[in-house]
Amino acid sequence: MQIRLLGRIWRLVRVKKLTRGQGGECDAPTMPRKAIRILDDLEEEDELRLLIHEFLHACNWWADEEWVDDASSDMAKALWRLGWRKTKTQ
Repeated sequence: MQIRLLGRIWRLVRVKKLTRGQGGECDAPTMPRKAIRILDDLEEEDELRLLIHEFLHACNWWADEEWVDDASSDMAKALWRLGWRKTKTQ
């Protein structure tokens, strides 16, 4: 799947194992064929948090890891409380 963030295209790839990161990883915005990789066996709420986390990296590559982690956790908790749930697609 391709996603557009701030006018740049990333491939969103679900993987069984990561080379770095603890659930997700994001290539630098300057890389050709850049990707965001997410583990494919995450619980729904963890997947939401990690997607937001990696999207924040993609949008602001130079942001401090602690800020990205805090912001993504807070956003995921807020969205979860508002009723966000993943829909199953065929």
